[in-house]
Amino acid sequence: MIRVALLGSGQGTIARAVVMHAQSTRDFRVELLVTTTETSGFPGIGREFGIDCSVVTYNAGASEEFSSQLIHLLRARKIDLLVLAGFTRLLPATVILAIDGRVINTHPGPLPEFGGKGMYGLHVHRAVLESGRTETAITIHWVTEHYDDGAVIAVQTVPLRSGDTPEVLQQRAKEIEAPFVARTVSELAEALSRGDLP
Repeated sequence: MIRVALLGSGQGTIARAVVMHAQSTRDFRVELLVTTTETSGFPGIGREFGIDCSVVTYNAGASEEFSSQLIHLLRARKIDLLVLAGFTRLLPATVILAIDGRVINTHPGPLPEFGGKGMYGLHVHRAVLESGRTETAITIHWVTEHYDDGAVIAVQTVPLRSGDTPEVLQQRAKEIEAPFVARTVSELAEALSRGDLP
């Protein structure tokens, strides 16, 4: 059984979808939720599903302390795969190395065209709409020490509609994103179990 941890600081929409998917599969189990703030949706999800949730404060001036605490949690639970679910900071390279590079993230637009520092949330959707494209995409990728730079794992296209605004597009993409991430985590867990991933 592949052991998964989720890290984020938002409402926990993706985390909830992954946790619920884990209940219907034997591919993986969510062992740990980690959030950078007690006001996120993560503690509530942890209580609801009986999953331990830890709060690890992120401070740009003390990233070594954040890394140390997070690595300790991941190693204590023998986590095989870390899923960033609403974590918009740059994950320290020491954390990525500690888990053998098995960290994934989701991006709300096509990569590499709409990635990089500062490209998150509405910024991405606005740029996509201004580009004149007829579709956008949710992209799941491996995490590296650079923003949105890792190899692409899976892509889910999202058609653009007449009259779309960045806010409308963001909402439509979010509805697709959570179940897409959950399915991809399951597929990666299956591949890890087979030994198909390094």
